[in-house]
Amino acid sequence: MPVKKKPAKRVTNPRISKLLQLKYRVEKRRDKYGMTNNYNRDRQLVLKWINNCKFNDISTEEMKLANEMWKRYDQ
Repeated sequence: MPVKKKPAKRVTNPRISKLLQLKYRVEKRRDKYGMTNNYNRDRQLVLKWINNCKFNDISTEEMKLANEMWKRYDQ
């Protein structure tokens, strides 16, 4: 009998999915260039925003910072 595969979890909130993509970009850059305080600080900040977005909403200032960070980690 073949093994039944579970589908990937879908994120319904578009802000959370964008923040998750940003987290993956930060981690990819951190893995490529080594662990520095900047990458770890940015990753912790993105994780905080994801948690805030899950339970309530994040502020416009935080979204502006996320957009700036997105540009910085753009390939």
